Amino acid sequence: MRERLRKLKENKGGFTLVELIVVLVILAILAGMLIPSLTGYIDKAHEKTALLECRQAVLAAQVKASEEYGKGNTTVVFDLTEIKELSEVPGIVNTVTAVDGKVTYLKYTSKRGIVVIYENGEYRIEGKTEGGGESGDGTGGGEAGTPDVGPGTGETPEKPGQSTGLEYQVGDVTFEAVGDIDEMLKNGGGNGVTVPRGIYKSGGEIYYVHSGMWYNGGNLSGHAYKLNTEEVRPYIGQSSIQLGEVYSKEGKYYLAVDAAARATQPPAWCWEEIHPKQ
Repeated sequence: MRERLRKLKENKGGFTLVELIVVLVILAILAGMLIPSLTGYIDKAHEKTALLECRQAVLAAQVKASEEYGKGNTTVVFDLTEIKELSEVPGIVNTVTAVDGKVTYLKYTSKRGIVVIYENGEYRIEGKTEGGGESGDGTGGGEAGTPDVGPGTGETPEKPGQSTGLEYQVGDVTFEAVGDIDEMLKNGGGNGVTVPRGIYKSGGEIYYVHSGMWYNGGNLSGHAYKLNTEEVRPYIGQSSIQLGEVYSKEGKYYLAVDAAARATQPPAWCWEEIHPKQ
């Protein structure tokens, strides 16, 4: 008995280096298998959150549309800041359109840059073919750089890469505008026109329309930033960033479109990447 205890004591020891390496390799393989799955679940969670936020925005817009329709106003000019506040969403309500008191189109961009479109009772994430959802209501559209137009606007959106021929200078860099608001208004008979999100010329100035709007002349403030075209500033992480100014970073150009840009470096949802004219 004593001999057996002595042998057990002598044979007691820890893991060998080889055993530890094998264990680490197995753990690395398991991590490689699980991390992509977890990332996919996280992405889906972010998309689901964006869909829920869009639905909140649609409901808020529908309340406003119903109120105006009850007053006999068949055409509703939405204050997108008001819709954002009513719905208490953290992202950007890009555009809303209503027909006869019913929201038919709404475009929403979450803080993570996920774009959700509501159109005629269906919700879909931009860039995905599958859709689905419930009734809510809203219409409009527009995303910087690649504007899209809601139903019944009478405007034809520019396709990506299609030249508009409308140039503007920021410092010594030439960019291309989406359109000329004055010409759009003129072509619309002067009765008003839907202006999607994007960069436009108007009255000899350059504006960034940060939320799609119904425009029938007058002041653009509230829906647009006037661009500072004097120079392109290098982005060095400064907190004194001004909305409407263009910054360069790693060979790309970004326009500050939200106050959050003062605390968030590009690329991010609060920055709009703009491309020089080729």
